[in-house]
Amino acid sequence: MSPIGILSFLACFLVHASQAKRISIANYGSATCRSQGEVHYWSLDGLGYHHQCDCKYLLLGSTVRTRTPFKVLSKNWYLPGDQIKRASWTKYVEVVLRKLTIRLGQDKKVTLKTGLFSASVTGDFEIRLPLYGLIKINFGGKECADVMPIIKPVLREDALRVDFRPPPLPKCWSSRFVTVEVPSIGLKVEFDGFADARVTLSKFWMSKVNGLCQNFDGDAKNDWRMRDGTNVAGLENPGTMIGNSYQVFDPEDPKCQPCSLPDLPWMVFNGGLRREPMFAEFAKAAEDANTDCDITRICGEEYVRNTDAGTIKFLRESCQNDLTLAPSERKCNIERTIAETCGNDDFTCEE
Repeated sequence: MSPIGILSFLACFLVHASQAKRISIANYGSATCRSQGEVHYWSLDGLGYHHQCDCKYLLLGSTVRTRTPFKVLSKNWYLPGDQIKRASWTKYVEVVLRKLTIRLGQDKKVTLKTGLFSASVTGDFEIRLPLYGLIKINFGGKECADVMPIIKPVLREDALRVDFRPPPLPKCWSSRFVTVEVPSIGLKVEFDGFADARVTLSKFWMSKVNGLCQNFDGDAKNDWRMRDGTNVAGLENPGTMIGNSYQVFDPEDPKCQPCSLPDLPWMVFNGGLRREPMFAEFAKAAEDANTDCDITRICGEEYVRNTDAGTIKFLRESCQNDLTLAPSERKCNIERTIAETCGNDDFTCEE
């Protein structure tokens, strides 16, 4: 962002933090909703489902009356050059805080917009908004494993023992995500600049939100619901029905209509690639994906042993779908995303 752009933006939004009244959410804990690949959703309560339409959707938003409302919107699209248009990807996500919109786009392009004014952000940046307080934008710092050893001070007498072993260092790595964080309301939104988005939200908001991330009430079984509350569990293509119900108006694509695509592209499975000549180019990729999407290899034996069959099936079909239809250079990125989902921080992709 240029100096003039920063000054103009701050003239609109900079306020003293002492004027902001914030919700105390530090001790509530949090949960994460994921939107990844073509497009596979994990609700805040842990339900997985697929949705392949290409409009703009409410990923997550507050439903209660509050001075600090928020919305997270996601725009899906078919990749440039895609002639089949059976599998959509996340094009960008937006964080909406009243009149301010922060867009995380392709290739990690970040834009701030309020009214007719917009500005690009190209590096780590912080602003303060009335009521919301500090907002942090980060272009990829360090991430650490969720389960960390507690490192205690080493006593001199222990360090002198022959069998002494120093405590392990925290396992950290460079994040591949651009992050928007609003600490005062317990919201963190991440996007990798291609197709993977994560929304982490304080449990203060349980049963006070809705969207594709669902109602956050602690019960994944009731997440098979459309926006009007209709239960679509057991119906054909429930993900498409849920996704269409959360479509929002997109001024950049005002004619976008709900789609009737299957939750998963049928040609990837059941021999569809071989039956239809137009899909023949994907046949080899589908065969490779069938081999590469070994969830035991990606997630580890312990995870597979302790996880229900439905979740394993969802991970495998998500992986197969993505590896079959994605550009080949995205293979490792897709496998790492699956590994992150199942908590395998030690996964190494084979190029």
